[in-house]
Amino acid sequence: MIVNRLTVNVKQGRMDELVELLKDARKQGGYHVRFYQSYLGIRDQIAYEFEFEDYAAFDKFWTEWFALTDTPAFLEKWNDMTKAGGTNELWTLVE
Repeated sequence: MIVNRLTVNVKQGRMDELVELLKDARKQGGYHVRFYQSYLGIRDQIAYEFEFEDYAAFDKFWTEWFALTDTPAFLEKWNDMTKAGGTNELWTLVE
């Protein structure tokens, strides 16, 4: 299993709005993703994770997602609520 874990820096005062955008996208997309808000630690940052069976599934998902007609509008809203920085990590489950 592959986990794609991302963190994003959120503009001050926009966290609730970004969380709602992500929840709406998850409902419409029908895919499994987890979101995390910091309780202690880095402020104004959100983390989220996708799980994939393998790297081929990871590539397929992101290729298809960027090709969706709704993606540019989502990214416009996303970019308005976020700021530079964050992380994009791929983890492999060790069993």
